[in-house]
Amino acid sequence: MSTDLSSVRHLQRENGRCWLCPNIAGPPHHIIYRSRGGAEGPTIALCQSCHDAITEERWDMTLTEAALTVVDKATGEIRYRRLLGETGHDIFGIVHTARETLGLLPKYVPYLDDDELIALFRLLKDAGNAGWAATCAIVHEAMTYRMVRGSRTEKALAVASALRISRPSVYDMLRLHETYGERLPELAEEVPKSQLLLAARTDNPTEWAEHAVSRRLEGRYSYRQMFADIEQSGAYEPTKCPWWQDDGHCNRYEQLDKS
Repeated sequence: MSTDLSSVRHLQRENGRCWLCPNIAGPPHHIIYRSRGGAEGPTIALCQSCHDAITEERWDMTLTEAALTVVDKATGEIRYRRLLGETGHDIFGIVHTARETLGLLPKYVPYLDDDELIALFRLLKDAGNAGWAATCAIVHEAMTYRMVRGSRTEKALAVASALRISRPSVYDMLRLHETYGERLPELAEEVPKSQLLLAARTDNPTEWAEHAVSRRLEGRYSYRQMFADIEQSGAYEPTKCPWWQDDGHCNRYEQLDKS
């Protein structure tokens, strides 16, 4: 384990839960064992199951100033990852301020000239699209790095319940984030989510997403038109999303094809 821990003393949740899973935490666990000089910390709140997995050396926990990482020793799989160093609390302040500001906008709309009305509408529309792109990143982080145990289906159910969204939405958001990565916010400003999902099922998602951008600049370009273009080109791959492969209840893409 790394010993570069000058900025970390104790990792705990406000609700008394294990840092790595939803279970109730027990006594603080010393990340560096007391027998190896870690009596003064840092410590982390863990449930008994996660504590046993680490002390029995089935999982390897590493904490530096940059990140907390838990790796399954048998498979090399990252069970948990949380970046440290920069706080996310300011993000909440920014979002709350933005939300309050948006609530005031209707009062001032009548004072805008015609060009300003159009510019404000487009700005607000783009901001909304960037927001759902950010939600895809949240779902990916939760599914990939914040749940130490459970099948993909169980993780999806837990994330869907916590975020109050449907399980198909979880899978859709994962596919969007994993397909387009950092380009998703940019593409989301130009292309509807349904068309980005459709492009993600082709042999060249980025090319088809950019095709949709170009076609929409020329005029109306519907999901059905895009589906017909892709199908005619032979680029369509009617395969399940990778996250659905072990689910056993997938008819999501059959439904998309009919939309």
